[in-house]
Amino acid sequence: MSEYIKTDALEAIMKQKGIEIIQKETKEESKIKNKTFYAMGKFNRISYYDIQTFIRRQSGFFEGSLFDRTDYIIVGDRLSPYEAFQLEKIKENKIEGKNIVLNEDEFLDMVDFDSDLENNSPFYNKYVVFTGGLKELTRSEAEYIIESLGGKVSNSVSYITDILVKADNKSHTTYKEKQALMLNENGASIEIIDEDTFYEWIQE
Repeated sequence: MSEYIKTDALEAIMKQKGIEIIQKETKEESKIKNKTFYAMGKFNRISYYDIQTFIRRQSGFFEGSLFDRTDYIIVGDRLSPYEAFQLEKIKENKIEGKNIVLNEDEFLDMVDFDSDLENNSPFYNKYVVFTGGLKELTRSEAEYIIESLGGKVSNSVSYITDILVKADNKSHTTYKEKQALMLNENGASIEIIDEDTFYEWIQE
């Protein structure tokens, strides 16, 4: 969570809007959180998109290439000749605690399928980007609220962005908004909301 110190003013705004901090410390931490993953082969029950979604939504990192520092390698049943060769090389040069090989079932055992039931906020498990200055909150305060609701704040727009919040003081199309629109034209699903909608959503 952000290092921002919650002031009395911010606490009053959160109370007014009915925002409660998610108490995560009582829940066992995700086995996927802060871990890096790579996948190879073809899978029977899940797709590469499923794998990336599970990892991203539980604060892990999916990598498009295999590195020595990669924590886990998810291996499907059907490997190409090159993938089979690559896997053998990995086993030969394995670094202690890294490049741990998982099959499909072992990976699914790591996934916390109940995590999405913890919170009904529209921002829960979402990557959020802000553009422009908000009327009622500073950027740090807005970020604190998003993180309190289980979301994640990023400074830049990318394919993993879920929501772009556009401040009302930006009547023109901002650079970040142009990026989001361009990415949406190429298959992304970034929801662009105005400031009033943001305040409505943080009360849900």
